[in-house]
Amino acid sequence: MTTSVAPATRTDMADAAAAVCAWLWRGGVWDSSALQCDHDWHELADLLDDHALAPLLHLAAPYARPNPLPPAMVEPLGRAYLGALARSRRLVGQAAKIAAAAGQAGIDLVVLKGVAALLWLYDDPGIRVVSDLDLMIRPERLRDMHSMMLGLGYEMNSHTSLADAEAGANGYAVNYTRADCADVDVHVQLPGRAGRCADSRAVWEDAPPAPGGLAALRLNARHSLLTSASHFAMHTRELPPASLKDLVDIGLLVGRHLPPGELARAVAEAEAWGVADDLRLVDEAVWTVFGLSVLPDAPVAHTVRDRSSYVFSRRDHRSPALQAEAVPDIYWKRLSGIGKVGGLAARVEYLWRLAFPAAPNMRRRYGRAPGQSLAWPYVHHLGRIVARLAAGLAARALSRARPRRKAP
Repeated sequence: MTTSVAPATRTDMADAAAAVCAWLWRGGVWDSSALQCDHDWHELADLLDDHALAPLLHLAAPYARPNPLPPAMVEPLGRAYLGALARSRRLVGQAAKIAAAAGQAGIDLVVLKGVAALLWLYDDPGIRVVSDLDLMIRPERLRDMHSMMLGLGYEMNSHTSLADAEAGANGYAVNYTRADCADVDVHVQLPGRAGRCADSRAVWEDAPPAPGGLAALRLNARHSLLTSASHFAMHTRELPPASLKDLVDIGLLVGRHLPPGELARAVAEAEAWGVADDLRLVDEAVWTVFGLSVLPDAPVAHTVRDRSSYVFSRRDHRSPALQAEAVPDIYWKRLSGIGKVGGLAARVEYLWRLAFPAAPNMRRRYGRAPGQSLAWPYVHHLGRIVARLAAGLAARALSRARPRRKAP
């Protein structure tokens, strides 16, 4: 008679996920005592996949004690790791081609976020899942960069424009797409709140060469921390919850590249940039998940939060965009962005791209091969906008007309 084992609790799973992440910088073995059956291991793999960290489990599994990885999961995890490694190499190659073209055009380039972290912070490039490329250029070279990207076969995404970026709208980035490549975000300032107050000249002057032989620069360790904190805070406060992957980046960055003196300088710069609250939010999150302190002068007693609620946050999250009542406001926000665009031609271009996204975007979204007609996808896209907007207005009207219960 076989004794059934109860599945691990959410707390147990959150502890296991945190242990896998912490294994990266602590090494040795990690505690897998809560993973008592195959179901628990599959749950852990799915949970890490929610945070774009499934390839990490492939490398960490041999160091699990006392319960080992089920044999049936070895091959699938290996495939996930090899897939992430192949994609990372493709993205690095893509970044190298863009950087080489920018160098020939005399355009200074800073590699941001995923690819920079992949090449600089991680010993194994298969661990860090990267979805797109983030690059930063000097604002006055935006038009030159645009021409260069078009020459490389990219198209500008429908929801971004040069005028937006020049006016400081839409996250200070222009998004480019190409059917056989990852999307590219070209920033003219640091992403997030950090870009609004950072001393741009200091950022450029202190940027060292990018790793991996790229003909580009990267942010120094202090500015990488502040940009990562700003990005993390933006997702935590306004967008879908930030990924554990972001905290792993920060943990590696602080542990390996920011000695106490440099960390103290980063804290001072955070005050000057207006992102000190973002940095404190990161410190609290790292303490909650890993029991580590980022800030050198942080109080010994942090606010105690539930680790499991944070680790499961992406799975539990329900985006406001999925609620019909929120759709009219979302579309209105996009439409009202035209107020930040200068010039009649630029405004017409902005409206056109809202209605008709770039062709590579539509091909990828609707599975259309090059050469196939995009007439139906565009009609379907516009019909979907009208249907969602009508449903949202109807839901809003119904919620307002519904009688409210009186309090007892």
